[in-house]
Amino acid sequence: MTQKRIIDLTEPGRWSEEQEKLAIEALSAVAPSKDEIFDQILADEAVHRLNKSKAVNE
Repeated sequence: MTQKRIIDLTEPGRWSEEQEKLAIEALSAVAPSKDEIFDQILADEAVHRLNKSKAVNE
């Protein structure tokens, strides 16, 4: 059962700010950080160079 939320509309913009904050938190929980993306690119390049050097030496 989901919990009912009470939206206070007496303060303009507050609800949308909270929704945006929740959306950002949800995305950051599943999306990699910039550092993780950079590290993955470096790792992929290293694997590619390693595979390329193995193919040349075969």
